Amino acid sequence: MTSPTARTGRWGQDRRLEFIDFRLLWEGRLNRSDLTTFFRISVPQASLDLAAYQELAPGNMVYDRTLKTYVATSAFRPVLTNPSSSHYLNELLLRETGTVAASDSFVGWAPPVASLPSPTRQVDAQILIHLIRAIQRSEALTVDYRSMTHFDEPTLRTIYPTSFASDGFRWHVRAFCFRSLIFKDFVLGRITEVINSSPPPHLSHEMQSGKH
Repeated sequence: MTSPTARTGRWGQDRRLEFIDFRLLWEGRLNRSDLTTFFRISVPQASLDLAAYQELAPGNMVYDRTLKTYVATSAFRPVLTNPSSSHYLNELLLRETGTVAASDSFVGWAPPVASLPSPTRQVDAQILIHLIRAIQRSEALTVDYRSMTHFDEPTLRTIYPTSFASDGFRWHVRAFCFRSLIFKDFVLGRITEVINSSPPPHLSHEMQSGKH
């Protein structure tokens, strides 16, 4: 019987087979305890998963009786895992920064990793929710937006947000600025307060064309 604390839903057998494929690709080995510990399943269920993987990808792994673990063969080819190096490196970075808990990462053994602290300002969750709702409802918002050079000076702007964007370091909201009468990218961390929301604005052809 499956433990009542076992991961279900997205943690079904398909996910467990992907886990096996990931560990064999990047770490070259895994055993039943890796599956039972990570997914909180029984040993018999882990054995069934390993057998299912061998049926799916025959020749990808063998049991090493000396190491008492399954190891990737020289003919191993991933069948369920993204083999891109950036996929693995991003996973390491997410673990290092705490964005993904180690208990939720497929990475088992990890090499030492160091990362520079992010230069971005923390985005207030309630401000982000206001922006999401405004995009959902096609509403305009009046916000207190602080510029990089005058962050201590409040500046009210009425914007019509349409989408989010990331440059890899900071998140922005793409919005029509009613003061400049053009679309701009506003850094989320510089929005310090949402003052109010307005009914959906009437969009001119120029505004519509600049939404993307």
